[in-house]
Amino acid sequence: MARQFTAASSERISYIAGAVKGAAPITYACWFYPDSDTGNGQTLMTEEDASATSHYYRLVWQDNVANNPLRFHSFSGGNTDILDLDSVISAGSWWHCCFTLGGGGASKIYAGGTANTNTGTGHVAAVANVDSYFIGARYNAGTPIQFANGRIAEAAIWNVVLTDAEVDILAAGYSPAFVRPTELLSYRKLFGRQSPEPDHVGGFHGTLTGTSVGAHPRIIYPSSPQIILPATVAGGVTGTAAAVLAALTGSATGSLGISGTAAAALAALTGSATGTSLVAVTGTASATMQALIASATGTHQQNVTGTAAATLAALTAAATGTSLVAVTGTAAAALEALVASAAGTVTALTPITGTGAATLEVITASATGLVVTPITGTAAATLEAIIAAAIGTGEAFVLNENRLIEIPAELRAIDIPLENRKVTVH
Repeated sequence: MARQFTAASSERISYIAGAVKGAAPITYACWFYPDSDTGNGQTLMTEEDASATSHYYRLVWQDNVANNPLRFHSFSGGNTDILDLDSVISAGSWWHCCFTLGGGGASKIYAGGTANTNTGTGHVAAVANVDSYFIGARYNAGTPIQFANGRIAEAAIWNVVLTDAEVDILAAGYSPAFVRPTELLSYRKLFGRQSPEPDHVGGFHGTLTGTSVGAHPRIIYPSSPQIILPATVAGGVTGTAAAVLAALTGSATGSLGISGTAAAALAALTGSATGTSLVAVTGTASATMQALIASATGTHQQNVTGTAAATLAALTAAATGTSLVAVTGTAAAALEALVASAAGTVTALTPITGTGAATLEVITASATGLVVTPITGTAAATLEAIIAAAIGTGEAFVLNENRLIEIPAELRAIDIPLENRKVTVH
């Protein structure tokens, strides 16, 4: 959004704390959208001695003289010079307006870039006693006059004479930030959203007298910094999922390219994410799982080469740090290894080789740490062992004619061998 100035309300932007430059070489530029002629002259930009009548550099649309020229006017110490560009500016359109002044007094004025120009000589090289910078008005012995009636945007002052090509860049809609940025002394975008009006370069922030927000001209600004990953970091992406994954991994981490199977791609991706050096994964699902476990835990494991049970053994070891005997066979054997790792038991368990009851016996022992008399027969005997394990003693219950009987507490306190205790059931 631009700053909207209303001449009838004496609206302007003022900086009264010193000059921006006030001497050649210098360039002024801004965008101007006049709403109408005022018949009084409309000031766009000026540096001057605000208390005097004859010390200034001024860019003005002189709509109160013949041909309504865009004018650059310099005046100091009784020396004055005017450079006009006639019959170009008209109300109802955006115009890029600019003047340049060299150290020898040579000047040039532009409206819309080099499409409309005029040149002059003899301008004063410096203005005496400059103490102010105004947009939208000029001062005459302390009194503001010649107010703009329209919108002004992108006002900038450079410490050099811009070339024709550089002025054309500005007139094409590029921000002053693109043109000789190291020589840019003052730059106000004039978005109309802040008070005071900020100067984005020199700190010459402007005090507002009135003004409102109007539509801004189309301007191209420098983009925010971007990080572009070089295409040479990873190999070209040419088709397969593995190749795509290789390129992604390479650009993110600098890893070597991946070529081949999905398992190989997973190995490389895992390695780059964790920093773990992995043995190449070249085949089965179990081998892939092995590599993934190693990278996640930092555990070095022997190759997992076979059954699901063997894979489970490796997974358990990685999770607990327990060294397990290789699991090579039945589901029962796999469960044995899992129970041992969960309980922290390193002691090898008696192999499970038989009935469901025998399997249950071993599970119960590993879960509770109790020594259980081997279970060799009936379901009742199995139940007895389970209950004993659950309550932490082998002496609270007995079986009597296939019925489970609780031993009274007073009997439990007597040191009688378990096999001699009898309970009568009525």
